[in-house]
Amino acid sequence: MFSVIERYISREIFQTLMGVLVVLLLIFVSNRLVRYLADAASGDIPSEIIFTLLGLKAIKYFIFVVPLAMFLAVLLSLGRMYRDSEMAALASCGVGVGKIYKTVLIIAIPGMILLAWISLKVVPLTAQIEYKIIQNAEEDLEVTGISAGRFRETSGGKRIIYVESVSKDKTSTKNVFIHAKINKRSVVFSAAVGRIETNEIGERLLILEDGYRYDGEPGKADYRMTRYKEHAFKLVSKLRNDKDLKQDAIPTSVLWNSKKPQEIAELQWRISLPIFYFLLALSAIPIGRVNPRKGRYGKLIFAMLFYIMYFILLNTSKVLLGQNTLSPYVGLWWVHIVMFGSSLLLLSKQLGFKWVFNPSSRFR
Repeated sequence: MFSVIERYISREIFQTLMGVLVVLLLIFVSNRLVRYLADAASGDIPSEIIFTLLGLKAIKYFIFVVPLAMFLAVLLSLGRMYRDSEMAALASCGVGVGKIYKTVLIIAIPGMILLAWISLKVVPLTAQIEYKIIQNAEEDLEVTGISAGRFRETSGGKRIIYVESVSKDKTSTKNVFIHAKINKRSVVFSAAVGRIETNEIGERLLILEDGYRYDGEPGKADYRMTRYKEHAFKLVSKLRNDKDLKQDAIPTSVLWNSKKPQEIAELQWRISLPIFYFLLALSAIPIGRVNPRKGRYGKLIFAMLFYIMYFILLNTSKVLLGQNTLSPYVGLWWVHIVMFGSSLLLLSKQLGFKWVFNPSSRFR
């Protein structure tokens, strides 16, 4: 059973953690929502998939936000207790740093296990779903992204499509107008009916029926007008297979046996995130000790610099490892070792270096 002091400190940290986590997630998700809305307004993605993508993206943000939220929660909670002289009162009652570490570990260890599961299992799965949704949206965009009575640019501005009406299932259109650049020539297509088909190799085609093709500029000798019964446009290339998955969507079980530098870097990154969370939580304890006269935010700037340096070193090592510049045996592990040593150094400064030779004297 937990003592009253352990329950009190853990409750303070947990409440702060939830508050900081919600605020940070709202900031990141709101920023992503604005970008999705802008993409939908410009016709780059269908509006109906915005909140699905937002939910999947929130899971990916979660594993990056939780370490920072835990770091700030421990930092702010202990800072308040130092400011209100609660830590001095606890110390006078025989509560040492060891009790504080034990209380933080009560929250940090389950959080690390949860984060490891999300990082290794959930995030790759959500990335696969996200990319599949985006891929399907891109494949259907030239039809599902078209609104009746509006001009729409596709293929990087090389094609302009206008339709008078769209069916409810968005698989066929009526009175289609298309302006395209083909071999640097201006070509206009008009058709009474358009429909979408997929051929045997997975390519999606826009089939125009009963229309005309106007090739060139009116008034010039090479201008041609051709009537056709059917004319096909290739909308997208054949469907992407599993080999084309991005790094963050590759299952962790595949990464374990990979020898590719980029995939090794991705695996070490996934493993590093829960370690990052755990070491930040432990580092916040010595950093969070402040002079009551300076208030709870006395070391906030130093703490943020510590977090930023840790995160940048991890990212830099991941890039170098992916470029085969850094040995996999060194990988991202050296960053964790350095930061763990920095935490021990901060703790030694707090307790005095004599505790290293007799830790039971003050670490209780």
